[in-house]
Amino acid sequence: MRLEDALDNWLQISIVAKNRSSDRSAKDTVQFFTDMLKEDHGVENLLFEKTKDYYQVTYEQEGSTHTKSYRFDQAELLIQQIQAEPRYNT
Repeated sequence: MRLEDALDNWLQISIVAKNRSSDRSAKDTVQFFTDMLKEDHGVENLLFEKTKDYYQVTYEQEGSTHTKSYRFDQAELLIQQIQAEPRYNT
């Protein structure tokens, strides 16, 4: 999986896990993407924060710090889809 795709997936599922603290599957999936980013792409110290205008992902790779910004609609797509599906909101 490309780095950009893995970061996108990691951010979306991290938002889900943050908003659904009892969702064990979400936490496991965050760990899956964290491990993939570390093992396949050498990514370390992976963090995200929600700012006034966007989500910002910060990570280290090969000794350099990188940041990537995501629009709210892109980053929150998965949590919105989950919240819109009644069977996942019991």
